[in-house]
Amino acid sequence: MVNAAPVDPMLAAYEAFVRIEREHGTHEFAIDGVHVWSAIRQSIFERALLNAKITKLFQTRKRLSRWKLLTALPVNMLWRNPLLRFGRAKYLVVKWERLQKIDGVLQDPISRQVLAQLPRAETLVLDAARDDPFPGDGSLSLDALTMVARWLAALFPVRLSDEERRRIATLEAALEAEVGAKIELVEWFRSFAGTFRFRRRLLAHLIRRRGIKMVFVVVYYGKPDLIDAAHSAGARVVDMQHGMMSKLHLSYDVPEGIASPYRPDGILLFGEYWKSASRHDPRIRLEVWGAPHIRSSIDGAKSASSGERRKIVLFLSQPAICNQLLDFAIRFSKLPGAPRVLYRLHPGDALAEMQRRLDAEPVENLEISSGGGGARTLSLQCQAAYQVGVFSTALLEGAALGSLTFVAPLPGWTYMGEHIQAGHMKLVPSPEDLLEAVLAADVSPPRFDVGLVDAIFSGARSGAIKQLEHAFAHEPLPPSVLR
Repeated sequence: MVNAAPVDPMLAAYEAFVRIEREHGTHEFAIDGVHVWSAIRQSIFERALLNAKITKLFQTRKRLSRWKLLTALPVNMLWRNPLLRFGRAKYLVVKWERLQKIDGVLQDPISRQVLAQLPRAETLVLDAARDDPFPGDGSLSLDALTMVARWLAALFPVRLSDEERRRIATLEAALEAEVGAKIELVEWFRSFAGTFRFRRRLLAHLIRRRGIKMVFVVVYYGKPDLIDAAHSAGARVVDMQHGMMSKLHLSYDVPEGIASPYRPDGILLFGEYWKSASRHDPRIRLEVWGAPHIRSSIDGAKSASSGERRKIVLFLSQPAICNQLLDFAIRFSKLPGAPRVLYRLHPGDALAEMQRRLDAEPVENLEISSGGGGARTLSLQCQAAYQVGVFSTALLEGAALGSLTFVAPLPGWTYMGEHIQAGHMKLVPSPEDLLEAVLAADVSPPRFDVGLVDAIFSGARSGAIKQLEHAFAHEPLPPSVLR
């Protein structure tokens, strides 16, 4: 068995990325009042990984049909446009785009959890989904604001100065030299800053006119203009945890000397563990509100399980490393004595692409699994004796269910470094090492790890929002460009 831990190219790229930020003052750089690098830090890094051929895209968006877009546009721009509605509200909840099936109904469990704790009469709900003009929950359309902002940006485009172009060219050169990624930043930065300016002003107008005091959003780093708008209008912003945090997640990890102006005031966490999973910005309040949707799914999957595990190796895919992990799974499957492999696709994976790959290189004991959402994945984790992945919340859920968990040494594996050190998972440097570990493992039904569940996915804590409100009442608001 190989003892030395393999190099993680994603970690190496991140360290180089942070060097660029420190040496070039990227978070102080602004175009027309927009700190573009800070606003799209995560996206720049992911594009760098893609162009350097370290990973593929982290997320792939479903392409909407032209008919759906044409149908939704007039409804969202007129009937669901928040700029055309009046009334007061204390809270604003921006629903997450990602839905999953709960109790047989497609819904957003993260936003649903916070909405259950807020008085509905005092809450304005915005829906970020573009393809559903009639969601049925009374929410208004965030996309309407985005469309207006884009039209205004086209009419009044940002013009870059020679100095700004030279500064951006320096950053392009640094990314190519340090990370090995050639990225065209000029047009990307210019276009982003143009839409950002107007969307920020429209959002600030909406928040101020409605009297909003607290804004709740999932994936805060995807809406930096909302954060700055809220702060300029005197409101606080709270991010609702949706998945993994670690010292490799750029939007939650803040190394010394790195500070973004677009930060939430508080984060509602799944459990106590997440307070130290990343180097959080010390200016952000952290409160545990639990993960009842994950907790109930884990409890349900455990209850439905017979307790007997089949000698199946479940691979948990992700878009960023799907081809590399499938390579690892195929090599493992071809080893003499390897048990059956079930390759579980992520919702963002392309089923047709993966299937073509296997059709071109058939493997007798490897099968692809897709569909059914997170509930189906949890059910498979209860059935399979072993699970293999790289970095994902699903790996933690499986470990909590008692699955014998292994981590493949692909880009991003150090996301799970602390869990490997804690013994929740084991790093397997090669398919041969995985087979050796599988054959040596005790496949008797493992214990349901209550301690791991409590630390990572605690039950609901209804007082978290009130605690944040109380803390905010005694703290000054962060500065905003709009003030």
